Amino acid sequence: MLEEQDFIKIGEVIKENTEVNSKKLREEVTVVIEANNIKISEVIEEKIKANNIKIGEVIEEKIKANNIKIGEEVCKVIEQNIVPVLDNLDKRLTKIESNMTTVATKDDLNRGVASIKGDLTLKLRDEDRKVNLLIRLLQEKNLLKEEDVQILKQIEVFPQF
Repeated sequence: MLEEQDFIKIGEVIKENTEVNSKKLREEVTVVIEANNIKISEVIEEKIKANNIKIGEVIEEKIKANNIKIGEEVCKVIEQNIVPVLDNLDKRLTKIESNMTTVATKDDLNRGVASIKGDLTLKLRDEDRKVNLLIRLLQEKNLLKEEDVQILKQIEVFPQF
């Protein structure tokens, strides 16, 4: 049965994995942005020289194009790093939930113990009857002395009235 400390530990693992993946995501996004910024600068200089186009128009054009690329790269990073972690977490939580539903309750255990006690009592009574019958038969055939019979009757599990 899971205890509070288990849920706390699960939360810590989730937090740790999220922090690690967030850091990786930031680093990858930074690399992509830096790479795209270099490409933007090169294209802008070429366009200005080749076509005498205004710098503002080229910048706007490239920023729009790169925003789409950056968005696509961010989606890829999320898809590759965060989604698998969340899928794994979902599977683990499903497994924990299914284990929690199969854990026996105290009432279930009490009923089982009571049932076993009843079965054992019946079996012990049967065995006690057999022993008492055997003592009586041996006494009738004069194979046991009266003293021996009294000693054996003192250790009965279920005394006869």
